[in-house]
Amino acid sequence: MTQSKETSLVVLDDEANILSACTRLFRGEAFGVFTTSDPQEALRLIETQGIKVVLSDQRMPGLSGVEFLKQVKEKKPAVIRILFTGHTDIQSAEDAINKGEVYRFINKPWQDEDLRVVIRDAMHRYDLTEENRRLFELTQKRNQELQLANAQLQILIEKEKAFTSTASHELRTPLASIKMAV
Repeated sequence: MTQSKETSLVVLDDEANILSACTRLFRGEAFGVFTTSDPQEALRLIETQGIKVVLSDQRMPGLSGVEFLKQVKEKKPAVIRILFTGHTDIQSAEDAINKGEVYRFINKPWQDEDLRVVIRDAMHRYDLTEENRRLFELTQKRNQELQLANAQLQILIEKEKAFTSTASHELRTPLASIKMAV
């Protein structure tokens, strides 16, 4: 695998031909693809790189796709998780949704263009979610700044009231004396 583009997609499958097919399928995309049959290697990459989407097979030796995606969710909840398998059963689908909170459940064999569209949509969803998170944090920061400025303004208003009260009192006393003299 050549690393000319930023890797944003991890494909985990125990079949070498599936990994090769995914590498070829996404070769012309704007994102880089990392393929592996080792769940621990995939997790290390997810923890250290800016991975946006994980595509995982369901049935693998040692660790199911649902358990792998559950670990991904715990370590990097923002990563979009997709489960694909040739062995579909209701329990796997339920587990994928409930435990791994998958974005999509894809059956093998897949249609190339359909898989490309799903991955592009997942990338777009990740980008939108991150932009929303960034904007929310920026809004919170701006709100804190406004609250601080408002508190400072309230202090200035209280000082202005105290000054006005003192100045009014200080002016009334001599004016009352002048008024009495007149």
